[in-house]
Amino acid sequence: MTKTPKSTGMRRLIDNLYLVRQFSRAINESGFRHPFARHEVLRIAHRCTCEESLKRELLRAALANGSRSFEELEMLLTLDRLWVVFNEIFVDQEYQIPATFPKAPRILDCGANVGFATEFFKTKRPDASIIAFEPTPKLADSVRDMVQRRNWDSIFVETAAVSDHEGSAEFLFSEHDPLGGSLTTRKQERGDASLQKQTVQVKRLKDYLQNHVDLLKLDVEGSEFEVLEDIKDDLAAVDRIFIEYHRGPSWTNERLERILSILRQAGIDYVIAPNRSSREAGSLFTQRNLANASLCIYGSRKN
Repeated sequence: MTKTPKSTGMRRLIDNLYLVRQFSRAINESGFRHPFARHEVLRIAHRCTCEESLKRELLRAALANGSRSFEELEMLLTLDRLWVVFNEIFVDQEYQIPATFPKAPRILDCGANVGFATEFFKTKRPDASIIAFEPTPKLADSVRDMVQRRNWDSIFVETAAVSDHEGSAEFLFSEHDPLGGSLTTRKQERGDASLQKQTVQVKRLKDYLQNHVDLLKLDVEGSEFEVLEDIKDDLAAVDRIFIEYHRGPSWTNERLERILSILRQAGIDYVIAPNRSSREAGSLFTQRNLANASLCIYGSRKN
């Protein structure tokens, strides 16, 4: 039976309404600064005629009363990348802070990107002290701008990548996808023709672990292996750790096994889950997705 334009439009509206309600409910429950009203949910569901416009409208509405507009952020990341990162942090709440977190927690945000995680941490815990590391100057400037507009103190932004040494290093990035810039060659191995090279400052993470750290977020696009090898003897200072593990085409599982071994030896228990971008890529059983898959490792010190 051929679908009429009316039935197709109704199906689209129902699909839109489901997604918008799921999105708005998660935002409202997360305590994000701009709750969705019922009339806004219906307006967005009715107006959008394709997936791209729906994502754009939802992000624009969610950011409406914040420190930065959707239009500002779209100049830094593509719509699809903004959608994934925003959902990971504010909808999926990958970095949810437990209620038992101590007063004035010290947080290291390694791989801050546009600062959504920093913003999430500070919104949840205004008393937090945060150091955000981001090597791409325009992204680091965006984080600083957000901090200044919100009049937040106790947040310091380093325009640098964390590494196993201090100084400078070659950074590979794509103008089309600045989210995945890396000190490693994993994207070069994939044959990404859009990659450009840039020299960036690097800071040795080990130097920031001389005092207690309540949460270490490590999302450094493939450098997590080298960084963890360098700080393995300093992890006693870390209470909780989040690692986004990235796999390169030629890398073996020995890297992941070594990372997990370092955590165990440091007395850190952990669980592992695929992140949103891996889930949305489809089946993890395909060879391509296995080579590109990212995993979330949540670690907490054993009592």
